Amino acid sequence: MINAEFFIAFNFLFGVQIVLKYLAVDRFTILLVLMVLLASILPISGQWADGFNTLTTIAIAILFFLHGAKLSREAVIQGMMNWRLHSLVFAFTFIVFPLLGILSNFCLCAFCRRQYSPQLPLLR
Repeated sequence: MINAEFFIAFNFLFGVQIVLKYLAVDRFTILLVLMVLLASILPISGQWADGFNTLTTIAIAILFFLHGAKLSREAVIQGMMNWRLHSLVFAFTFIVFPLLGILSNFCLCAFCRRQYSPQLPLLR
């Protein structure tokens, strides 16, 4: 016999599934968000942190390798030929964003009326 609590829980879970399907959120994204929340609630420290740091580095390397291994040779060559996109990403990563960071530091120091003292060894 189905009780009212089961019916309410079933409708709630079914509603969540409909919302997730509408938002096009897959299982990987949900698990990723749950792991971030779990790490925020239960942070790791000490000797275990060193082990998990190594473990996550290895896992990310394997993930990127397996993703790259699925690509065909033609797809890799076609991606490398898109030099304009690569140049744009490179310029934003290594020129625009660092300049925006330095500019924001100047603006924040002026706003707070403090002397500019960058933490970057490059600018000392």
